[in-house]
Amino acid sequence: MSADRTTAEHVRAERAAVLGRLRRLLRDRVRPGIAAESVPLTVRAWTAPGEPVPFATAAAARFEPMTAGDPWGAPRSTTWLRIAGELPAAWAAHAERADLVVDLGFTPGMVGFQAEGLAHAPGGLVLKGVSPLNRHIPLRLVLPHLPEAERAAWESGGAPLRVEVLVEAAGNPTLDPEFTFEPTPLGDPATLPAEPRYRLGRVEAVLRDPAVWGLLHDALVLQEIAEEPDTPPARRTAVLYALRDMLDAVDPAAVGATAAAGRAALAGALARPAASAHTVVAGGPCAHRLGVAVAVPGDVEKGRPDLRQCPRADGRVPGLRFRHLLGPAPRLAEGRAPRAVRAGAVAGCRGPLRAGRRDVGGGGRQPARRGVDGAAVPDGAVVLSARVRAGVRGGLAAGLVRLLGRAAAADARGGGRWFLTQKLSWNDTNRMPHHTFWWEGIDGSRILAHFPPVDNYNCDLSTRQLTLAERQQAASDSDTLSYAPSGWGDGGGGPTREHGERAERMRDLEGVPRVRWGTPEAFFEELEAQLREPPVWAGELYLELHRGVATTQAAAKRGNRMCERLLREAELWCAAATVRTGADYPGEALRECWERVLLHQFHDSLPGSAIAWVYREMAEDHARVAEEAEEAEEAIAEAVTAMRGAGCADDGGDAETGDGTVLLDAGPLPVSGVPALGGGRAASALPLAAGTVPTTTSTVPTAPIALSDPRLRAIIAPDGRLLSLSTPDGPDLLRPGSLGNSPELHRDLPNRWDAWDIDGHHRRAVRLPDGQVRVTADGDGVRVERALTERSWLSQRISVEGGALRIETEEDWHEWETLLKLAFPFALRAAETVAETHFGHIRHPATANTSWEHARFEASTQRWLHLAEGGLAVSVANDVTPGYDVRLDRDDEGRPLTRLGVSLLRGPRYPDPETDQGLHTFTLLVRPGADIPDAIADGYALALPLRRVALPSAPAPLVAAEGEGVLVEAVKLAEDGSGDVIVRLYESLGRHGEAALSAGFPAAGARRVDLLERDSGEPLTSDGDRWSFPLRPFQLATVRIARRT
Repeated sequence: MSADRTTAEHVRAERAAVLGRLRRLLRDRVRPGIAAESVPLTVRAWTAPGEPVPFATAAAARFEPMTAGDPWGAPRSTTWLRIAGELPAAWAAHAERADLVVDLGFTPGMVGFQAEGLAHAPGGLVLKGVSPLNRHIPLRLVLPHLPEAERAAWESGGAPLRVEVLVEAAGNPTLDPEFTFEPTPLGDPATLPAEPRYRLGRVEAVLRDPAVWGLLHDALVLQEIAEEPDTPPARRTAVLYALRDMLDAVDPAAVGATAAAGRAALAGALARPAASAHTVVAGGPCAHRLGVAVAVPGDVEKGRPDLRQCPRADGRVPGLRFRHLLGPAPRLAEGRAPRAVRAGAVAGCRGPLRAGRRDVGGGGRQPARRGVDGAAVPDGAVVLSARVRAGVRGGLAAGLVRLLGRAAAADARGGGRWFLTQKLSWNDTNRMPHHTFWWEGIDGSRILAHFPPVDNYNCDLSTRQLTLAERQQAASDSDTLSYAPSGWGDGGGGPTREHGERAERMRDLEGVPRVRWGTPEAFFEELEAQLREPPVWAGELYLELHRGVATTQAAAKRGNRMCERLLREAELWCAAATVRTGADYPGEALRECWERVLLHQFHDSLPGSAIAWVYREMAEDHARVAEEAEEAEEAIAEAVTAMRGAGCADDGGDAETGDGTVLLDAGPLPVSGVPALGGGRAASALPLAAGTVPTTTSTVPTAPIALSDPRLRAIIAPDGRLLSLSTPDGPDLLRPGSLGNSPELHRDLPNRWDAWDIDGHHRRAVRLPDGQVRVTADGDGVRVERALTERSWLSQRISVEGGALRIETEEDWHEWETLLKLAFPFALRAAETVAETHFGHIRHPATANTSWEHARFEASTQRWLHLAEGGLAVSVANDVTPGYDVRLDRDDEGRPLTRLGVSLLRGPRYPDPETDQGLHTFTLLVRPGADIPDAIADGYALALPLRRVALPSAPAPLVAAEGEGVLVEAVKLAEDGSGDVIVRLYESLGRHGEAALSAGFPAAGARRVDLLERDSGEPLTSDGDRWSFPLRPFQLATVRIARRT
């Protein structure tokens, strides 16, 4: 036993000695020895005043000398570097090994989230990005842009060569390098420090020694195999012996001269083929962003840094030198960078895309987390994405998306076949049971999903990460193929030549899975051919992390919903006016508005996890979109006025004087006698809400106040909370001692990721406001004014409308690290929660029996949710507050309750220290006795309220849908400019049914199309200007109606 133990200890000591010797050689001699020769380059600098400028402006500026160690880069500033020098004539024979290396003074230890640059040729063409781990600019990219005569003289060995490039350097500050999540002034222009954040490093031309370069990567790959715990002992021993032989062969004092001998010593170990059957297809990282940035807004930060990443495909060795395929490319559909900025960069992308070296990711987009975008957005995003991708690549590529907690495979409806995401590996409680599976949406459609088992969107292709991928894939799936998003994302430069060297050695190497480069499209096609019976995951994919993004930055979410509403209305009324009067359809203007709205739905913008600058620009863009949509509708109103009865309902209006007002209903349901998608005459006493009838109100403010109509009775307590809520023939939904509409202040300091996360411990740290309360009668309602704290106030107007309790809340919010909820302890035991999602609804257990249910302690909806126990039910619709929690509870007497908490506001201090501060408004409709159609109707009533306009006559609906639960979601003109009318509708109740669609204009015919408005071949029965077709539960259908000329 003692001898055996001594032998084992000896083996461990020998291994430690070899690896220690190796680390020092690589660190101290091999890495420095890669540069066989170097030539210093001169640098001159010019800092742009304010916003970034086009290349021509920068090139004509006056540059000042700059040397290594000089400061530059005030936060969010742009500095242009003119880099020049002479290369020795002897280098001409080795031009392929020559690089210009630019160290901007990068922050050590971070692959991204800091300074970066964009290299230009002297004439302005974009060459390549410059990033912390991707600093080189290959000389071969520069040579074609130098004077031909000078280049010829150099290549003949007769003269040195003068080179010059311009690098646009972005002074993106390192926001939080230690991830402390402390408040920072670096996200707001008003609080940015003026001092430079960086000091220029070395800028030089380098001639690489290929033998030393190759030795480094040979040794690194084998070192990782030797250090990997799961490496079989025999393989580890063989690798260690090879490394020992290499260390003996390489002279530390003459690495360049002996590197070839060292490589020869390793060749045998590198030639051993892989026993593993698993193959990893490596592609570019998922964290490229074109047109947006996680925590950097503005022209340069929101457009240029991400544009920097695309042209690097022509500058990275993995892209061209090793002929490997890369992808996915930046997601082109998230928005558009400034036109003057993106032209050169997109030109740099187009060649690799069309050649198949890059692929456009996003089957539409990088969507916002947790469904905080509206119901109409997924289809609009898919259409926009397809247009952009077709323009760049010349055709529609595979659908790839990066969803975070979404409910259905909506992209299948737009022709998407595949779904790729890494995010659910972040789950804090449960692991997904599969990495490759069919994802089945609520409508029954399926899309092939793959969650890379490498669990990293910036895979470094290390042995540790690749063997993890192999283990995890084998543990959950039968297929032997997985994808690895590889390279440095988050502004880190994507795949580098180092990634290419690793992949080259791991093509077939014992001790690691086989690695090869490939596009996501090719990966999925191979995966489809390999799979036999993949498992199925039906319904929502809930991310067990970042639960706070349904609530953070409430003003941004309100602005988004406002824009979605206005654009939906503008599309409908503009289409109606065009069809009936010949007015010009503002298709391009509407498209540009949608692009701006979609831009801000990027997954760190609308969810609330960006810096203050982003929200300032978002508010400005939302205001511009609202203004442009309103202008379009005003122009249409003028056109409709000129119709003088054409396409208008016979409502008895005075056609001669044009006197009177009209109510327009852009929603899919009739409201107060106004037809869906049409207009009706406005009576002076008609309120703009569904089913409103006069109420009776107590006038004694010191006692409970009763509000009622024929379908509802509510009693408001003297402290403003809800004492009672009932229908005439139903029990009270609130029991004594269980008060509804109760504001709660929860301590909200998550363990990390403040703007992103709500942690479960907030439930145990809650207090009720105990400040001053004033309750008064207010017309047909009640006014409640409440001091939440010494700094924050809440004002509510509570009224009864058509059998629903309407709660309009205004907060003057000045709290930090506090979550404000409105609590409703309903007197029922709901088995499940029904919550709206895009084009339907989903059901969640209200219990917490399993770890999956327990982890869903904060969820989100679209516009409504529904709770029921037998015939007892209640729905709650919102205008802008998707976050909520539901849990089963008990009252003081032990009777069951279902507690609903509607999340209104937060106050995280990172990354925006002023998150949610200021005035906010929210509206809820609480309807006792509601069924699902009632909930849907309330959701639309808040999302698309009636609009009062001055028109001579009420316009008749352009189209009308029939069928129980069949709702029209969008009416617009076709994207191709043909003038065809596009109608998008869906089945909303989860039932099989028959839909019928009628045209309110002379039609030449209709056909079913997909979201991209291409023929789908689905059945359509025609009866004049009326068409019928079957619908599955929650099925989304698009009908294209040609107009009769």
